[in-house]
Amino acid sequence: RTRVNEAQRLTVPAGIMSGLVQLRDEEQKCYLQAKLLDLRGDKVLVQLGGGEGSGQQRWVRWDLVHEETAAPAGFVAEQSAPVEVMRQAAGATATAWFDAEVVDVKGEFFKVRFDSGATDVVECGQIRPPTSPAP
Repeated sequence: RTRVNEAQRLTVPAGIMSGLVQLRDEEQKCYLQAKLLDLRGDKVLVQLGGGEGSGQQRWVRWDLVHEETAAPAGFVAEQSAPVEVMRQAAGATATAWFDAEVVDVKGEFFKVRFDSGATDVVECGQIRPPTSPAP
């Protein structure tokens, strides 16, 4: 039997107990939906896409996994604010939350600029505050 010291123990937030999580994709600078399948040391096994048989499985660092969070009701971002924007990820069938900055606001519409330099106009339900500080 392997003994686990406190530094090795993973704390699983209550919201993750459902198994649905968001996985930080550092290359695309977004959060992908995934399902938590297993824990081992400081790594977790996730299945991309979050559904039964929906995507590839991979072992990732625990610090790249967050509770699944939706856009909060009534969230209003100001110009120049960092946000995350829900849109289709490259090569994925599910949506993902991408890092962006608010360029302009008109009522419930926001013009945002992604880290790639691309811009888009999105509705208020497609943005949320950043889930973690920008790297």
